[in-house]
Amino acid sequence: MLETGKFCYFIDETMYVDDLNLWRPAIVVENEDGYNPVDYTWKGDFKTVQKMVNIINERMGISEERAAEIVRSSMFPQTRKAA
Repeated sequence: MLETGKFCYFIDETMYVDDLNLWRPAIVVENEDGYNPVDYTWKGDFKTVQKMVNIINERMGISEERAAEIVRSSMFPQTRKAA
């Protein structure tokens, strides 16, 4: 089970599925490498889908700023060890 406040929904321009205006969002977990695509798609243009992501995150108590922190942590997780 994911801990509240430690994950968020995420979408970017690379998550376009096909020519039917479908997008596959992902769940990003704080300090875990990468993201986890969900098994469903959302329809709309990118701006609309981004708004959907922001609304869902806000309903979970995750601000846009907090979501950006979570996403950054997945790019450079604290669990990585220096080479």
